[in-house]
Amino acid sequence: MKNITVSVDEETYWLSRVKAAESGTSVSALVRSYLVELVHGRTPDTRFDCLHKLQDETLEAIRARGGGLGTVALVCMRVPRNQTGITNEVGSK
Repeated sequence: MKNITVSVDEETYWLSRVKAAESGTSVSALVRSYLVELVHGRTPDTRFDCLHKLQDETLEAIRARGGGLGTVALVCMRVPRNQTGITNEVGSK
């Protein structure tokens, strides 16, 4: 990985440090993210993106093995009246 030195005025320096701290990252990571998006038209994968992708892959693997709740099972599930005070009948409480 190559290093880049950037000069900015003092106000920009301090405000960028505050912004980075609020985001839980560093100024270098903010600049890196900006440059990757500028050059490649995409943002680098964040931890959230990686976990979301892993979740999707895991759920797909479960479904491929025949596990999990299907659409039919979700439609057939009912909450007992005593828990909500509502029934599925029209006009009832």
